[in-house]
Amino acid sequence: MTTDLWAAAETAYTLAVRHRDLGDWPASRDWAQQCLRLLEGFPSETEDQVATSRTSVGGVQLHSGAAETRFGTLG
Repeated sequence: MTTDLWAAAETAYTLAVRHRDLGDWPASRDWAQQCLRLLEGFPSETEDQVATSRTSVGGVQLHSGAAETRFGTLG
């Protein structure tokens, strides 16, 4: 189950970046918010708990804190 949630969060992040790059800001914001909602359910006490095991999805680079770094607080 955790793997599926990670994949969903990574995919949502990738879609947010792709839509942003295409200039589709509303869709980018929606996907970024979905990514952040998914990530809220994960433990975050150590870096290992928040680090993705993949380096990229669909050509989009992933790293710890990437969603907040690229999209900031979307609340």
